[in-house]
Amino acid sequence: MVMVLSTNNYGFPGRCLPSSGVEDLAMEYLDARESGDYNRDFSALVTTIENGEHNGRKQALKDEFHRLLGLDIKPNSIRSSLKNQVRVLLYLQEIGVKDHGDLESFVSDHPKILTFTKGHLEKRGRYLQRLGINDPERMKKVIGKHWIILTYDLERMRDVKRQLGIRNIKGRDFTKVVERHPQIFSIDVQNNLIPTLDFYFRAFEATPQDIVNNPSIIGYSLENRVIPRYNFLLAHRPKVLKETALSTIIKSPDSKFVEMLARKTLKEYQIYLRLWERGIIPRIVPGQPTVVTKRTRKRT
Repeated sequence: MVMVLSTNNYGFPGRCLPSSGVEDLAMEYLDARESGDYNRDFSALVTTIENGEHNGRKQALKDEFHRLLGLDIKPNSIRSSLKNQVRVLLYLQEIGVKDHGDLESFVSDHPKILTFTKGHLEKRGRYLQRLGINDPERMKKVIGKHWIILTYDLERMRDVKRQLGIRNIKGRDFTKVVERHPQIFSIDVQNNLIPTLDFYFRAFEATPQDIVNNPSIIGYSLENRVIPRYNFLLAHRPKVLKETALSTIIKSPDSKFVEMLARKTLKEYQIYLRLWERGIIPRIVPGQPTVVTKRTRKRT
């Protein structure tokens, strides 16, 4: 095998490399990246590489490509084609993950993004841009928080938008929600998003701005955190439900919640939760009948 020493100006490790054409591909990719030629066609070069003397060792070529670019990816883990990977990398640069070092770190942390096609990612990217996240820096922050946002089902994303719109969270307010908590698109709409929003608006008399300012509260478990806390305060310090910010009630650690808000001890709350889980304590939900699913057996 012919060996060549890497002496390019792109920061490739200075060691002997197989003359497989992968180095040429890496240099071509970096040239396209630096020039902003995000739609450059690499098909011919990739075909030549994959059909050359290394045919049958395509995964090794991909691993070499990752190494040349400084991507810290487990060998033999990404099966998508070289052509697809180059297109995805350029697309990520195009939408904002572009500064030297940022892209490498991002892809090294989230290598599975290379398994999706550019077209798949691009459709979600365009949707986010239509929401108003069209500045590269803002897009980079959203993707950095939750890269999977570029892979979600589009109809599900639209459904989340519809449900918040029904509750008067729309336009710029909805964009703020997505930027602050892009994980909102991961929430099951029927089983989690709708019941949680309904409970906040009904029980806590929340306003749209409460959600916009702290959208992460939507992600907390309704059954295991939100409703138990509501019932605990209702039983011990109901005025807190009116006087305290919803985000403080939901997001505070258990110790702060019980000691500062409910004015009880952590042990008392832990006992309460155990009884709650067993269905012994009455479950009060505004608009629904009070329910006790189980009762303690009377001693004879």
